[in-house]
Amino acid sequence: MNKEAWDWYFSKVGNNRCPVINLSGGTEIGGAILSMPPFLDNIPTSVGVPVPGLDADILNDKGKSVDDGYLVIRNPWPGMTKGLLNDEERYLHTYWSKFPNIWSHGDKVRTDSQNMWYISGRVDDVMKISGLRIDPSEIEEVLTSYSGIVESAAVSIPDELTGESVCIFCVLNNAGITNQTNSSLKKDLEKLLSRIGKFLLPKAIYFVNKLPKNRSGKILRRLMRKKLLDIEISKDDLLLVENPESLGSLSIIKS
Repeated sequence: MNKEAWDWYFSKVGNNRCPVINLSGGTEIGGAILSMPPFLDNIPTSVGVPVPGLDADILNDKGKSVDDGYLVIRNPWPGMTKGLLNDEERYLHTYWSKFPNIWSHGDKVRTDSQNMWYISGRVDDVMKISGLRIDPSEIEEVLTSYSGIVESAAVSIPDELTGESVCIFCVLNNAGITNQTNSSLKKDLEKLLSRIGKFLLPKAIYFVNKLPKNRSGKILRRLMRKKLLDIEISKDDLLLVENPESLGSLSIIKS
């Protein structure tokens, strides 16, 4: 959740008085890893602090504790998933292969000077373009600042020249926009993105009706990437999708 969305929710839904209890966790955790306790001052976009009983930490690629890196849990806890049905290899690779004997949750996180935690994004969503790492949310925040866009998703695909390149999916606030308007809008978006770096100019911009999301409302960029690369989406993948019809629209609406 970006600051603009947080501010809107706090003022319009919470009447500027109800705390926003933002948290992050997962089914495989048995609950939350990070949560904003109601007795702390609300800080926009923060997911609070580690839940009592979870030995959460932030590590860099060398396994050293840092204030911006990979979200991990150093010790077991009561709700820990002990395996995946008929797929032990996937379980070990997903959660235990990054750091020896340490649970790696797959999120990038950071802390501020007050030791409040923030989610930067999913590790597998981070793009590496021309040797530079960038989180999709950095691009998406710029895109959604444009008045004609309701929400967006940035997805990377392989590129022979730059390693990876960006493809963008946008949901417009006017479903009846014409192709001519789309062409003009694309130029506006390219100018907008060039302000944060010309290397981020998208290889393609697609306008769609919906973005595929899971039941928690998270955008499933991994499945969008599969669609772009014509990789088959498995039945297990489809179980994650709250709105599977959105995947069909990705194949049809390309302008």
